[in-house]
Parts: sequence; structure tokens; C-alpha cells
Amino acid sequence: MKLPSNRVLTLIAVAAVASLFIFGGKSPSTNTSPEYSRPQQYDTAGAQIDLAGTACREAVKRQANDPSRVEWIGQEVTPGADGTYQVRGEFRAPNKLGAMVRASVTCEVRKTSSGDWQITRLTEKH
Repeated sequence: MKLPSNRVLTLIAVAAVASLFIFGGKSPSTNTSPEYSRPQQYDTAGAQIDLAGTACREAVKRQANDPSRVEWIGQEVTPGADGTYQVRGEFRAPNKLGAMVRASVTCEVRKTSSGDWQITRLTEKH
């Protein structure tokens, strides 16, 4: 049996390394997860939830003593049957003396016919 030449071995090695860069170390035929088998769909409901949460966070920042120092800890957004969104979240923000204090907020948010987001109710609890 004749062994392959150094040139053939070099080409095989280069092809193997190139396939790692191209396929990320995985063969495309073995990856059967759904995100590879069909294009992603745009999640309109998820986008609306994200925008409602953003509207609430921006309203909280506008009311803060130092908006640049507001730290959002987390939030939960629940769509209502009447087209409103209930946003409950927690954040840290500086008080009048500059000390960071933790607070919670509840916002009711509605998308207007012009496409803007309106805060219909905002309640903060320190």
C-alpha cells in the first residue's frame, strides 16, 4: 500500500481546519434543531411586550433624580384583554441625597392609534 504524499496530507489538513471555521465544528447534516431547518418568524406579540416594558422603564427614568444612574433589576409584562399591558418591575435609583435605593413600579401601558406608547397609570413603591 502506497502512503499519501506530504502535499495530499497538507491539503486534507487545510480542508479540515477550513471546515471547522465554516461549520463551527459541527456537520450541517447532523444539526436538526428547528432554527436551522426553517427561517425565524418575527414574534409580533413578543415585540409589543418588549416595547411596553421599554415605555415603563423610560417613564421611570424621566421621574428619577439622576436618570443616568437608574439600574433596572427586572420586570414582568402581562398583556391585558383590553389592549393594555401591565408592567411590574424593580429598579435602583438615587434618592435626593444621592444614595441608591431600591423601589418597585407598576405601570399600565397602552399603544395609541398613532403608534406611540402611553402610560395610563404608574405607581412606585419605595
